[in-house]
Amino acid sequence: MKPPSLNISKFWLAGLLGFGLSAASSFAAQVDVFNDATLTEFDAVLGVRVLKTSQTWTAGNEYILTDRVFIKPGQTLTIDPGTKVYGSFNDNGTPLTKTDDKVGALIAMRGGRLVADGTAANPIVFTSIRDLEALTGVDSAFDPDALVGPAPTAADGGQWGGVVLLGNARITVSDSAGNNIGQSEIEGFLPSGTPSNDSDTLADAIEYGFDAGFPLDNADDSGILRYVSIRHGGYQFADGREINGLTLGGVGTGTVIENV
Repeated sequence: MKPPSLNISKFWLAGLLGFGLSAASSFAAQVDVFNDATLTEFDAVLGVRVLKTSQTWTAGNEYILTDRVFIKPGQTLTIDPGTKVYGSFNDNGTPLTKTDDKVGALIAMRGGRLVADGTAANPIVFTSIRDLEALTGVDSAFDPDALVGPAPTAADGGQWGGVVLLGNARITVSDSAGNNIGQSEIEGFLPSGTPSNDSDTLADAIEYGFDAGFPLDNADDSGILRYVSIRHGGYQFADGREINGLTLGGVGTGTVIENV
């Protein structure tokens, strides 16, 4: 069966070309999302840092992703037009060891929704913390080096993770007998790095596709990405296992992606 198509019109990888990064407001508050106990908490069942509740991020703040933040089932993260989200990457001084890497990324699990609905005049921008450093001329505490910037160029990637949407639409993953098991783990994360509580051996936080807990839904709604610019992201955990600027797994026709 041909997989369902997304509701995508004018799916543009705008990069640095379409959307400008305006000067930061002098009064904008910087919010360390991963470490802000009012916004996120560790979920012992899922084994990851999740939103405490559905919430809205506003253009009056600058949101910093210093590590992976998950939107869990039943939650919606709404990001207002004009909001800037900055990501960082820290290998903790062990470039050859990936298990201790801190990778800024935003992941909507199956049943969670990311609504980043910008406008042409006020797009939502996900970018590197080094963009903010170059803009302000200040070395950020969220960037592990002691340098200011330098400002990323259009060719620079790997400076943070990215945005990941996971759904329960049909996917094709076969077992050794050739049967479609219909579910898998998304790339770019530590294999079996978080718990599996449903006896399928797949880490619950990064599963996509359908199973007993998340029945097949080809109209899965993982949210809205509209007038969004995603810059300088990408993270490779291992060969063939990477987070892209935008990573989609099993999202259905209810998901809207336009002008990205």
